[in-house]
Amino acid sequence: MANWAYTSYVVSGPKEVLEKIEKAIISHPVSEGADEHWEGDILNALGAEWVSRDQDREKGLYMRGFINEKPWWSGDDLRFWAEEAWDITDFDIVLRKKFPEIKVYWAVEEEGMGIYKTNDREGLYFEDKVYVDTCINGDYRSDYFKNTDDAYQWLSEITDGKIKTKKDVEDFNDSISERNPDEFIYVHEYLIIDN
Repeated sequence: MANWAYTSYVVSGPKEVLEKIEKAIISHPVSEGADEHWEGDILNALGAEWVSRDQDREKGLYMRGFINEKPWWSGDDLRFWAEEAWDITDFDIVLRKKFPEIKVYWAVEEEGMGIYKTNDREGLYFEDKVYVDTCINGDYRSDYFKNTDDAYQWLSEITDGKIKTKKDVEDFNDSISERNPDEFIYVHEYLIIDN
């Protein structure tokens, strides 16, 4: 069974192209045996160079994801969410190859394997670059931050100054794991992918 990654997409470009993408996500032919929300069928509806799972695996592409919700507009940009197995798929690569005039920005999170990535280096759409997840004294808290300085400032505040650095987090996790394995502090910095 796959660990599901949650990927948020933002597509910018000519409105007529974005409208085609929106239409294909909302309504497209479904391949025999495929889920109705499968990314491959959406790409096929757009006339992209996606042929089949087996043929594109040979090309080094991976397409095991589903766009389950309707896309929405944010200003002139089209946004949507996808559930993708293990990590981001190659949906954006095939989409950009079909429509070179668009830009596709994304941020992906897969908690089970600690995968946090984005291709939005400048923070145009995804400005948060750090995710902190904690359970301290049975109190679960999590939040997003623009940088590690802000994340460690927050950790210092919620621990009364006990946790201020990466080393403090490591020491906490090492010491607590023996006493109470349900307590933790995780600081996930997003890996920036240039594509």
